[in-house]
Amino acid sequence: MQAHRAVGSAQGGVAQRRGVTARPVAAAARPRAPARRARAVAQAGKDDRTTGNSALDTALTVGRGFVDSASALVPESVPRPLAKGGVAALGVLLAFWLLQKVLSTLLTVALLGGAAFLYFRSTSSGGGGDDNGGGGGGGGRGAKDDPTDPLADAKRIMQKWR
Repeated sequence: MQAHRAVGSAQGGVAQRRGVTARPVAAAARPRAPARRARAVAQAGKDDRTTGNSALDTALTVGRGFVDSASALVPESVPRPLAKGGVAALGVLLAFWLLQKVLSTLLTVALLGGAAFLYFRSTSSGGGGDDNGGGGGGGGRGAKDDPTDPLADAKRIMQKWR
């Protein structure tokens, strides 16, 4: 706060030296919001830098707003460019961490779903007219038996007459 008072008194002294009469304003009563508002208006007028993609432009605008508002939480002793850079770096690291978690979860779900699909497909009956009544899982009979094989026909008939 003392630095702001010194700056205010120095500016008042310069204005008085130039012949302009400046009315004394107490340092505590000086509003800081108009200075920030003027910076925001000046930044809002910079529409020359567009990427051509409206979604990307919106994301960049939101990101800049996030960096500006989050850097206000950093102590005043840290220079503003350094604070904004640190906040931006932390934001990028957080975004990549979240992206990694989401992609890892999706990949795990896809692999488990694929494994379950392959398991159920392999245990279900393989094709149409299975006369055995059971699934193709075990017991030696199933979709692997060829109905045109004479040896298999003979074994089936013998099993029937036992």
